[in-house]
Amino acid sequence: MVPGCGKSRLSEHLYDAGFRDITNIDFSKVVISEMLRRNVRLRPGMRWRVMDMISMQVCINKLSQIYKQ
Repeated sequence: MVPGCGKSRLSEHLYDAGFRDITNIDFSKVVISEMLRRNVRLRPGMRWRVMDMISMQVCINKLSQIYKQ
């Protein structure tokens, strides 16, 4: 998981390095839409979620790693 991913290329670099199960979270619908468009063809395994980390709707127990930028 990459919380507060914004327009960072961190998750793209992780994906290209072999990590395929990546969920990117940001509260900005505009940012998530832009990042999804940028990555949907080249990195189909990445997931993009509009979400506020304070009221996170992802089960923490299912996560193996969380990356902070």
